[in-house]
Amino acid sequence: MDGGQISTPVRGQCCMLCYRPLYGTGISIYHTKCYQTDKSLYARLMEVTNYTSSIPQLASDMMCSICYTMISQSDQLGSQLGQVTRHIRALFHQMVQRQTEVARLSLSRPAPDGRQSGT
Repeated sequence: MDGGQISTPVRGQCCMLCYRPLYGTGISIYHTKCYQTDKSLYARLMEVTNYTSSIPQLASDMMCSICYTMISQSDQLGSQLGQVTRHIRALFHQMVQRQTEVARLSLSRPAPDGRQSGT
């Protein structure tokens, strides 16, 4: 930056996320997919940031390996969180079903004096 001006690198020569110069070709946010969800880096970036407005003309549609790794890790952790959440829900529903069955059985057993339990 010189005198308060923002220097604009040539399109594709910087990371679109951290704005650092790219060494090599970089990683395309449109053509590279995340491993876990099979979404493009661009789609995953929009999910992570909750950004819903239209994006201005990007100075770059390339990402450096560091930012790619962060987005990729976010994708992987999101997938793992979803799996763990589904497992917890399944265990919880099983517990509720077991407890409901135990309560139903205890109500249907006769009491020692011959009456139905709970009556």
